[in-house]
Amino acid sequence: MLTDKITAPNSSDSLNRPAQPWRYFWWFLITIIVVWQATICVRNARLNPAKPDKVSDFTAFYGAGQLALRGQNIYDFKNSEISRRPYLYPATFAIFPMMPLALMKHNTALVVFVILNFMLFFATLWLLRDVMWRLIPQTAPPLETSRWMQWLRHPDSGVMLAAVICLRFVMSNMRHGNANMYVAFALALGLWLMLKRRTALFEISSGLAIALGTAIKVTPGLFGLYLLWTWRPWGMLGGALGLVFFIIIVPAIPLGFTYSMDRFWEYKNHVASAATGEDAEDDPIGHDGGADQKQLEGGISLRGICMRYMTPRAMKFVFPDKTTKLYYANIVTLPENTARNVCRAGELILLALTVFLTMRKIARTDPAGIALSWGLTANAMLLISPLTRKAHVCSFLITAVVTIALMQQNRITGRARTFCIATLAALCFQGAIFSVEIIGKLNSDWLQGIGVGFWLLLATFASTAWALWKLEQVRDC
Repeated sequence: MLTDKITAPNSSDSLNRPAQPWRYFWWFLITIIVVWQATICVRNARLNPAKPDKVSDFTAFYGAGQLALRGQNIYDFKNSEISRRPYLYPATFAIFPMMPLALMKHNTALVVFVILNFMLFFATLWLLRDVMWRLIPQTAPPLETSRWMQWLRHPDSGVMLAAVICLRFVMSNMRHGNANMYVAFALALGLWLMLKRRTALFEISSGLAIALGTAIKVTPGLFGLYLLWTWRPWGMLGGALGLVFFIIIVPAIPLGFTYSMDRFWEYKNHVASAATGEDAEDDPIGHDGGADQKQLEGGISLRGICMRYMTPRAMKFVFPDKTTKLYYANIVTLPENTARNVCRAGELILLALTVFLTMRKIARTDPAGIALSWGLTANAMLLISPLTRKAHVCSFLITAVVTIALMQQNRITGRARTFCIATLAALCFQGAIFSVEIIGKLNSDWLQGIGVGFWLLLATFASTAWALWKLEQVRDC
């Protein structure tokens, strides 16, 4: 007797059907992997007296939290006496959760931070699963008699596959102690609230969730623009109120309004420098190294990669004998300002394509279209942001879960489906195929430096865009 078939449209049975033994096995295996990876993350980011120069992103966050506890400038990292790198985000994250965590010792706080990150990872997966399998109307697919096909169509299988595809990005975030999982959670929450109930209150709440992500890292602000071009006025209201609350009021509660506004203007000037790549020496926050240099050191965004193709920016390689050599990937040599303008033109084209696809009726009104639009916008955000790195691709979880679920539900079919499978598989396996163990460190670093990660992200953007263009309408059974 089959116990795992997908039932009629709009039924909650797909979430409550009896579990087969394989599900327990895979979730148990995932639990083991999570415990193992959490241990590695703590070891990688903890303070080690034997390696005093090794400082993680978490240490920069922790130092900002300590400065906040003392009422000092969170961006004056040298006064933290623990961090050797600047805190580069809005004040919100330094206040919460880092200010309470700074009450603990560094390595104890790190353990709590890693646990919170993994909790957010699973919460993000749960939200996306609930969106795709309960909040979206579904057609009943053909009755499957094959156990293999039942497994492929099961909601848990889709979520697990998406987690596997994005695992190396999630682990990169965790091992560096970064905040990208908070951003992914906020965006997933925004989608869940948008589709939970089509009312003004839930749309305002969705805008608040987007504002929370933007208050942690500025790039989710693209979703605020998404609310504008798809004309969701209640969502825009929630986003505006949320930005004021999270960026201004949250820091003002423990430290005062004057302190909050001073940090706001400092961060505004930093964003201006990071966005243009110019006047890095005048950046009040990232002046050590500069935002311009930071965006060229391994970034996988459109600007980070294309600047290497158009200007002679050195890629530095360190060999086992500690000798170093510089390599260049530029095809042409343009003045830096000209090259940046070309990059901006490319970013505008990418943004215009995103706007065009997500403004179509099915993308604005059909719940599956809204979810896929959310995934496409998350992908565009990663490509357009000038500072995108591997750890930032945590947000691709949204794109992966949505795309896989819609393929399972036969909403993405034909060649669009084939293209999506190919690009997701390529993104998943490129980390292993181009790993240091298989092709060597120099070749691996070279391929990453010339942008293999960027081109695969761009390919997934193309496949998601095609899927949205060809999205199948819901058919009654």
